[in-house]
Amino acid sequence: MKRGLILYPKSTTNSLSNAFSWLKQEASCFDIQLDILFFEEIELVYGPNYYLTVSGNQLNQVDFVVMRGYHELISLHFELQGIPVINSYASMQLSHNKMLTHQTLTINNIPTPKSIFTQNANYLDLCKEFQNQQFVVKQIDGSKGENVFLVHSEEEFDKAISKIGSSCMFQQYISTSFGRDIRVWVIGNRIAGCVLRQSDTSFLSNYSQGGKALHFDINQEVAELALRSTHALGLEFAGVDILFDQVGYYVCEVNGNAGFRSISSISDENIPYQLFEYINKRVYGFG
Repeated sequence: MKRGLILYPKSTTNSLSNAFSWLKQEASCFDIQLDILFFEEIELVYGPNYYLTVSGNQLNQVDFVVMRGYHELISLHFELQGIPVINSYASMQLSHNKMLTHQTLTINNIPTPKSIFTQNANYLDLCKEFQNQQFVVKQIDGSKGENVFLVHSEEEFDKAISKIGSSCMFQQYISTSFGRDIRVWVIGNRIAGCVLRQSDTSFLSNYSQGGKALHFDINQEVAELALRSTHALGLEFAGVDILFDQVGYYVCEVNGNAGFRSISSISDENIPYQLFEYINKRVYGFG
């Protein structure tokens, strides 16, 4: 029997939009038994033997693991046994830490907004770095558009720093992309879907922040940026957020734990089905 795991933090159960049943249904299309587990239920035991228990019961062998959260020890438990983990811990870390993301993208000649990390944040110095323009302050490991602030003054800057704390970075504000960006889903070596995310009231276009999803005809430049960004970080399943520049595009973020509610709300694109279609080929050699 084909058997895989999908792992979440327990907090996911608080969301009305969790996709547990949907994921299990799409996995079954490929005769895959998919078990949903939570990090908090897992215990790792090492030396002289090693094994993993779930609520006190030892876990039997599985063929693959899909990570829907960030947990180094659990991910590496499977990776060190040669079990495919999507996405790997190393790639998830590169995407989760936004400064690591921009370091990696820049080294790979992928256009990104100017991004700065400093432990001695000073508003006037940052204004000079960004040519006295407004700029973005964001939590370095945030998600869903939370703890992201567009600052216009030292007072707003101080409030943002007070809210986020020391785990923050500073980024060029791309005014041509105010309230809109492109979200591209990548699975393996192909584009799985794409939407335009747009907000009429905020510079943030995240679906989770009230932005709306609209149809977008992806072009070759956007597709290539999404694929190159995903591969640069070593991800197999990603959501790439791309901003509009006056003459092109910037890659803003690459999400290794991307949701897929926005595209399912406006189209028949089925991201979970495509994910398990990819896994069926990647792990079992079918398709």
